[in-house]
Amino acid sequence: PQKMTRRSTNAVVTKSPLLSIEQLKVYFPIRKGLLQRHVDDVKAVDGVNLKIYPGRAMAVVGESGSGKTTLGRAILGLIGATEGAVNYQGSDLTKLNRKEMKPFRRDLQFVFQDPQSSLNPRLTIATILTEPMQAHGIGGSHLERLELASQTLEQVGLDRSMLTRFPHEFSGGQRQRIGIARALVLEGIEKHPNCASCYLNLGNAEQDRVLRREYLETALSMAKKGHPETKIMEASVNWINGEGGRFDAHPDLYKKYKGDKFLAAGAYRYLQFNDQIEEGRELLVEAGARLNAGHLYNLLAYSYFWNAENDEEYDKGLQYIEKYIELNPNEANAYDSLAEFHLNKGEFDLAIENYQLAFEVDPEFEWATRNLALAKYQEKMSSEDAKVMNWTSESEEARNAFNIGMWQLYNLEWEQAGQSFSSAVELDESFALAYAMRARTNYFLQNQGKVAEDLDIAVSMSINASPEEKKMIMALSNDNNLGTNSFNQVVERLVRKYPDSSFLRFETIFATINDIGPDMILRRGKDLIEMNPNFTPALNIMGYAYLQKDNLDLAKATFQEQVRRQSGKANPYDSLGDYYLAENNNEMALRYFEQSSMMGLKASESKVDSLKALIESVD
Repeated sequence: PQKMTRRSTNAVVTKSPLLSIEQLKVYFPIRKGLLQRHVDDVKAVDGVNLKIYPGRAMAVVGESGSGKTTLGRAILGLIGATEGAVNYQGSDLTKLNRKEMKPFRRDLQFVFQDPQSSLNPRLTIATILTEPMQAHGIGGSHLERLELASQTLEQVGLDRSMLTRFPHEFSGGQRQRIGIARALVLEGIEKHPNCASCYLNLGNAEQDRVLRREYLETALSMAKKGHPETKIMEASVNWINGEGGRFDAHPDLYKKYKGDKFLAAGAYRYLQFNDQIEEGRELLVEAGARLNAGHLYNLLAYSYFWNAENDEEYDKGLQYIEKYIELNPNEANAYDSLAEFHLNKGEFDLAIENYQLAFEVDPEFEWATRNLALAKYQEKMSSEDAKVMNWTSESEEARNAFNIGMWQLYNLEWEQAGQSFSSAVELDESFALAYAMRARTNYFLQNQGKVAEDLDIAVSMSINASPEEKKMIMALSNDNNLGTNSFNQVVERLVRKYPDSSFLRFETIFATINDIGPDMILRRGKDLIEMNPNFTPALNIMGYAYLQKDNLDLAKATFQEQVRRQSGKANPYDSLGDYYLAENNNEMALRYFEQSSMMGLKASESKVDSLKALIESVD
């Protein structure tokens, strides 16, 4: 690399430098041959010396590839230095381990050159800005950190309402400002929350029901009497408490503020939830044309997709997706919607083509990669080449009930799973595997008498089962009678024969979880999610594997991802409660256990009682 030149501003120089670099070198080894011997080095940074004093800025200028970025990364410890020293506040940062370096990261921040690649496309701006504060203990509560994030956005010239958006919704310049804001948030200036609209927007965007309740209740507590948004906040809080609808306030407000496209969308949602589909469509047609709002046409298209009783009715939605694309040709979501239209019709080539187009339009669109993988998986499952194990029952309704039961079983909804397997048996009394899986569910419910009864029936009925199903039934029966572990071995063999079966793949984690260890769980879970992104119970078991490895950050992120994808399921909330227990945060744990208990998960009820008693005893 060519030598770099330095240029700095004129400023008052104090006696002691804030940061001094001495003979800093960063070499990357060149390896060749079968044994990958070290033959030479790429000298990305070669003996740099510099001093930066308080009140001064320094620019490092050089050609592409001259080592500017590598120098910055080495100073911050993002890559290791080969030689030299980086002295800051009396410490040589190159000698510090990760734990020792953490206190310095609050003062030393990196504003990345490429704003697009430096922002996680799966996270909202609120999360991007508040996570560093939480890591460094800034802000007394989540709400205080949100207010700090709001204030920091305003410092860089962005509006508070942008907290709920994702990075792909911003221009390159705005992303760069967000990167600067992320560097500024760690200044730690304590301020009081005062933006009711911010919390309303966060509540509307949030899938996690616990956080959504917190955001909406906070918004209402801060709302100004008589303000139009206050009515929306009141309706939202009533809705989360089981009273009224979420969009009850929107129709009247939309009549008064006809130019607000978001009120138009809410007014349509109100009509939709009150079974006034035709009236809602008329509203969207008029508002979409008058406001030129592509997302209103998207809602209009889905009003046909979700309510169609035949193919002709379903196809009526296509024209509105095309209108959406016409108005917003650079919006990835428009092509994602078109892809979903084709996917639901079984037109896999067109679906895959448009999912790829959505990715090309915006590589950071959070659903692009996931939906593309899902389309390819569904295409494979529809072909004769799919290697899946089919359930032996002549009744399609019985097979569907069985599949629902398996899904509930994996989501730890034991009672519901038992009911679904019972439905499968009622629809097909010779469905041997359904009896066996009902027995398995009763085992988890600790109904041992019913376990033996159902397994006896399953064994007697196994003459009607496939050879593979018979092996599963006999293994479950032997394990129950003899205390063996043969079911695990059976599913391990079967998944090699039927590698495209999501159920069998999950069984190699679910049934063998105590035998294979966290690393194998994570490897198999990731493979399953990569193959079938919709098989979200794998995220749950992966989260517990991270807990077992004491990687609390990844455990939380994995559980939160499951909540985002399955916000209507109780089990992810219970798992987040377990995460907060591991963090010794009993108050947050209680809130999540209460949520999962309200959603019907029996296992959470005892946790709620125990935590309440513990918290009361401490108080």
